[in-house]
Amino acid sequence: MQRLYVERSRRVSPRGVLAIFSASCLKGQLKPSRAVFQKALIVVFRTALTVWGIGIPFGIITHQEAVGAALQVTPWHFLFVALIGLCLLVGSSRQKRFVQVKSFQFLGEVSYGLYLYHLLIFTLFDHFARSTGISSTIDPIFMLLIRFLIVSAIAIPASLLSPRLFEDRFLNLKTRLAP
Repeated sequence: MQRLYVERSRRVSPRGVLAIFSASCLKGQLKPSRAVFQKALIVVFRTALTVWGIGIPFGIITHQEAVGAALQVTPWHFLFVALIGLCLLVGSSRQKRFVQVKSFQFLGEVSYGLYLYHLLIFTLFDHFARSTGISSTIDPIFMLLIRFLIVSAIAIPASLLSPRLFEDRFLNLKTRLAP
């Protein structure tokens, strides 16, 4: 029997459960039908709602209580697992046009570069905003929007150029130096 993925805080991770479920399906150990998968997604979605409902008195929304703060992200994990599962169901049906959006496919192609560069660009932007004093003169919500748009405008092209400028060269070097 496979062990459930447990995060450092010893909570069962919905992402880990999804990973084990996906790996089991790929290995052929588990062959759920669409109906079984739909029922599982409903259970995951209801779990998210239940954790939110039970967690409200414990400060899950305000994170003022220790239990609420500890469980604050858990329902979001379950909700996103259900959303990803729903996209998988829709993407493998006749209605796949609703989830096969060209801009999302493009972001999927450059996602590794985004993963590599976004934190660096966010850090540089924050340093610039603090050193110029811009962040203290603009409404915080509007500043978040500006931050997201500017960082996206830099990170996406950098991620698009990265394979040609860096990654492909190192991959070619690997094949040339291999015995």
